[in-house]
Amino acid sequence: STVSEFLAQGLRHHGACRCRVIPNGIDARAFPSDATPGAALVFIGRIEWSKGPDLAVAAARHSGRPLFLAGPIVDRAYFEQTIASALNDQIQYLGVVGRKQRNQLFAEAFAAVLPFRGAEGMPMTVLEAQACGTPVLSLATGPLPEMIEAGVTGYLATTEAELLSVVENAGHLDRKVIRARVAARFDLRMIARCYLDLYREMRAA
Repeated sequence: STVSEFLAQGLRHHGACRCRVIPNGIDARAFPSDATPGAALVFIGRIEWSKGPDLAVAAARHSGRPLFLAGPIVDRAYFEQTIASALNDQIQYLGVVGRKQRNQLFAEAFAAVLPFRGAEGMPMTVLEAQACGTPVLSLATGPLPEMIEAGVTGYLATTEAELLSVVENAGHLDRKVIRARVAARFDLRMIARCYLDLYREMRAA
C-alpha cells in the first residue's frame, strides 16, 4: 500500500499492479476548533526551495497580509538569499515551533500557504491546517489535488503566478466545512480500519 494515488501510479508503472492507496490519517478532534481567524497567512515546513516558502512570501506581498514562516532551515544558502532579505514587520520567521504553537498558528491564520514544488508523498501539514478549519492554498503538484478539495477546503493553482490570485478567495470558505471534510476523508479510525482490512486480505491470500 501507499499513501496517495500519485505515489501508487508510480509504483504501478514499475509493476506493482496491486498497490492499494490508504492515506495518512488524522484525529481532527485533537486540533483547536474555536479559534478566531486573523488576517495573517502562515507557512509551516522545511525552509527549502521545494517547499516553496518564497511563494508564501510572494503571496503575502501581493495580498498585503502578514505572514508567519516556521520550520527548520535545511538550506541555509536558500534562506539567506531568498527569505532573510524579505523579513520585516509584515513577514516574520519564527524558527522551529512545537505542536501547540503550530496548531495555534494554523487555527488563527486567514489561510495556510503551502505551495509545494516537489513531488511530496502526502504532506501532513495540509491535513493539520484543514483540521484547524483553515483553508490551504497550494500548487496542484503531486498528491495535493487528492488532499485539497478546490473551492471547499482550499484552492489549487496550476502556476506560481496563479497562486497569488487565489489568496483572497480563502475568505469565502466555511471553516466548519473544512474541518468536517478532513475528518470525513482522513479520520484516523477509518484509516486504521482500512489497514486492518488489508492485513486480513493478506492473511487470507
